[in-house]
Formats: sequence, structure tokens, C-alpha cells
Amino acid sequence: ALELAFIFLLVWYYCTLTIRESILKVNGSRIKGWWRAHHFISTVAAGVLLVWPQGEHWQLFRLQFMYFNVYISIVQYLQFGYQKGLLYRLKALGERHNMDITIEGFHSWMWRGLSFLLPFLFIGYAFQAYNAWTLFKLAYYPPDAPWHVSVMCGLFLLLFVGNITTTLLVVPEKIRERAKERYRLQSMGKSMKLRKEMKNSASDLDISSSSQAASAATTPTAAQLTKTTPTSAAAAAAAASVTATAAPTPTPTPTATATPSPAEKKAN
Repeated sequence: ALELAFIFLLVWYYCTLTIRESILKVNGSRIKGWWRAHHFISTVAAGVLLVWPQGEHWQLFRLQFMYFNVYISIVQYLQFGYQKGLLYRLKALGERHNMDITIEGFHSWMWRGLSFLLPFLFIGYAFQAYNAWTLFKLAYYPPDAPWHVSVMCGLFLLLFVGNITTTLLVVPEKIRERAKERYRLQSMGKSMKLRKEMKNSASDLDISSSSQAASAATTPTAAQLTKTTPTSAAAAAAAASVTATAAPTPTPTPTATATPSPAEKKAN
């Protein structure tokens, strides 16, 4: 009874998940098409498991399937905790759409931080491939396998191929984008360093020119010296003129003249 209840909860979970994602897609969510298809396929797989009759083939596959469910549940819990915090920060920074959600699988925005979930996801994908291989063998032995075995084999194989292909396509793209971003940051750093050096050199030139202008304002030029400072000859001439002006003008010395006698006056 608990086993059937668990499988029924899987059907309910994936049904509600696909309905919610369809509503969010209409309202602008940018969820990738494969992950929506992945959840539709998971809904079909859970429905097939629910109607799989209790028999020898199911008992041979049951233990492996329960181990798979335990591992996937742990990975989904780790993934949910990681994506919740990361998506909250990206939405707060305005880098993600408000309709983006935390769902199963690897997404491009998960590079914004630690990508420690990748090994766990790849192990889960390998587990899906192993389930497909086990069901493929069960389809031939024991004999008289129900159709559920073949259908589940095809569904697990489809999930494995879709998951691994999507993830392997996203990872190199994000690595290239990260390399471009690193190169762009390095270029920006070099340009900012060059701009800072140019700014420093320009400020040094301004300081030197201002100091030269200040010294030119305080020290007279040669022309100013020529206009304001007399030369030696001019100084000598000016000194001589000043001396001549300052010296008193000599009064003429009266010459001695002979006074005429009365006889000479009479003769004249």
C-alpha cells in the first residue's frame, strides 16, 4: 500500500508541476522546453509504474527503482536549497525574471555561484541509463514480460538522452561565456589602468604648467628687465645728468676794467 501511495504521489507531483510550468510559461517564464517535456515524460512514466502489475518482473526491478528514487530525492533536495538561495539573489539584483522557478535539472543561471551539483546530476543521469539497461534485459528474461517493461525502458532511455544532451550543450556554452566575460573584465581592467595612468600624467602636466606659470608671474622677463632696469650706459648718463642738475651753476667772475681819468673823460 505504501508503495502504491508513493507512486501515486509521483503522478500527482509531476502533474501539478507540468500545470504550474505551463501557467508560468504563459506569464513570461523562460524555462527551457526540454525541462517541460522532461516533466511530461516523467508524468507518463509515473502513470505506467502505477498500473504495472505486481509480478516477477516488477519484483526484480523494484529494489533498484527504490534506490533510484532515494538518490533522486536527495539530489532534488540539494538542488532546491541551492537554487532557492541563488535565484533569490539573482531576482533581487534584477538579473532574472520574476517568473523563473527552481525546477529539476541543470540551468544556465546556476553558473552564478558554485556548480557543485553537476557531479550529482551526471550520476543521476547515469542511473537513468542503468535503469533502461536493466529493463531492456528484463524485457527478454524472464519470459512473458508485460508491456510496462518495454515502455519504461524506452522512457528511461529518453530521459537519459535528453538530460545528458541538454546539460552537455549548456555547459560548454556557459564555459565560453565565462571565458568571454573574464576576457572582457581583463580588457576593462587594462583600459581602466591605462586611463588612470593617462589621468595621472595629465595631472602631472597640469601641476608643472601651473608651477611654471607661477614662477613666470613672480620673476620678471628679459623684456621687463629691459624696460624697467636701465643699462650701464643709460645709468651712467642718467647719473651724469642728475649730477649736472644737482651742481650749482657757476656765476661769472667779473673782469677788472680800468677806470678812466678825468682828462680822458674830457678828451672823450
